[in-house]
Amino acid sequence: MPRAQVDGAEPGRLLLEFDGPGVHPDTIDALSMLEMAASFFSLIAAEAAAVGGELRLAGVAIRDKCAAVEVRVSDDTLAMYSAERTLRVLEGSLPAPPKAAQQVHRFRKAARAFDKPDHRVVALGIDWQKPVPLVLRVAERPLDSLINIRAKLVRIGGSTPAARFDSLMEREEFTLNVNEAQCRELGPHVYLEGDLEALVERDSDGKIIGGKVLSFEVVEEVGRDPWVAWEQWYREVNQED
Repeated sequence: MPRAQVDGAEPGRLLLEFDGPGVHPDTIDALSMLEMAASFFSLIAAEAAAVGGELRLAGVAIRDKCAAVEVRVSDDTLAMYSAERTLRVLEGSLPAPPKAAQQVHRFRKAARAFDKPDHRVVALGIDWQKPVPLVLRVAERPLDSLINIRAKLVRIGGSTPAARFDSLMEREEFTLNVNEAQCRELGPHVYLEGDLEALVERDSDGKIIGGKVLSFEVVEEVGRDPWVAWEQWYREVNQED
């Protein structure tokens, strides 16, 4: 298995290192690397702010020895605390800090380029290093379970009524059964986020493969015109046809 190239960062430094066969600053997928780094360090700053701290991140350097993005930090202890919480957010065991959910989405989307058996990403601070989870640890979840998660309703309807959702807590979009009354109730809420309660069935990899909606409570609807959602849904359906 590829091995991290350094045991830790210098004092006042924080690194995100990309390790694997052929990974080098001259060959790495630059856009994915920079997107991951930007969202990762943004999450760390958000975690620090959530506990009332001010973590200043300044400067940037692209290091050799595989490839690593390095920034200067104003507080090593706060940086380590915030990085550890960020790693737990990315593995799915902690919610994102306030106003930072989009950074989790950005990171996971970019991380697909490095989600390979012989590649890994490592976070390094002074005297510590930890692997960065590129995907959620969903395989350990039960095959049949009750979930309560924040999700966006992305589609509703069909000959057999069903609702499709997207959530930062799941690796992929998923479809759940609804009854006709729920279908009519959920229709105006397409493309809105809400608190979803559902019974789900998962496969051996942890992917949701079925289930039914118990409730969906919208959390952002101020000033929302329901006809906008319906028109957007109609356009997408016609594009797919």
